Amino acid sequence: MTAGIQKNINLALILLGCSLPLLAASPGYAQTCTEAEIKANIAKFKDVDSPYDPLLQNVIRCQKDAIQLLIATVQNKQDDAKVRRYVAEALEGIK
Repeated sequence: MTAGIQKNINLALILLGCSLPLLAASPGYAQTCTEAEIKANIAKFKDVDSPYDPLLQNVIRCQKDAIQLLIATVQNKQDDAKVRRYVAEALEGIK
């Protein structure tokens, strides 16, 4: 009886392990963003109060689509310091 339960647990773990690579191919990670969407989210960074804010996470999900706009924003000394701080956080989140 115990051997049968252990066999089922092992099978479940194997199936779970095999399905993990599929998560990287899920639509949430494959999201592409428009320049206008990214700029709109960056402009709202002045209202962000946490690195876990959905606005910040939306920009991080854009990955490579957002990098150039984020770099330009962080280099622009005219932009609000809080905005530049969260832009740097987003760049760190993208790595």
